[in-house]
Amino acid sequence: MGRLIQYRLLQSEIQVGLMRPVIYCNERYCENLQQVALNEKLAALLLKIKPERRTMRIKRCFQEVLTNIPENSCIRDFDVLFNPAYKIDVLQLLTVANRSKAFFVLWPGTVTNGKLVYAEDGYADYKEYDVEQYDITCVV
Repeated sequence: MGRLIQYRLLQSEIQVGLMRPVIYCNERYCENLQQVALNEKLAALLLKIKPERRTMRIKRCFQEVLTNIPENSCIRDFDVLFNPAYKIDVLQLLTVANRSKAFFVLWPGTVTNGKLVYAEDGYADYKEYDVEQYDITCVV
C-alpha cells in the first residue's frame, strides 16, 4: 500500500494523482507549505482529561486540533502522540484523520530500510512503522 518516493520525482507523481497522506521525511521538502505545530494545542486538550481516560480520548482530541488548521497545511511537532501510555498507532491515526481533512506531515523521526522510525531503540517511545503496511506516501 504505502510507498517511498524521491523528492525530485514528487512533481511528476502529483500530476498523475498522489494518494495522501504525504509524509515528508526532510524539513526542507515542506518549507513552502504552511506548517502548524500541534504539541501545545494537543497537550492543552489532554491535560483537561484524567490520565486514565486519555488513551480513549486522544483520537477525538487530535481531530479537534485538526479542525482548526488550514486545509493542506503541514503538521509538525506532534510528539505527544508517541507517549507509550496512550498505546496508539500514530501512523494509523494520521492516515484515518487525513480522510476527513487534507494535510501533510513532517515526520519527527527518520526513515530507514522502508520504515519510519521514531525515537531510538531502547527508549519506551521507540516505534517502527513499515511504510508498506499503511496507505501513505513518504517523500525521502
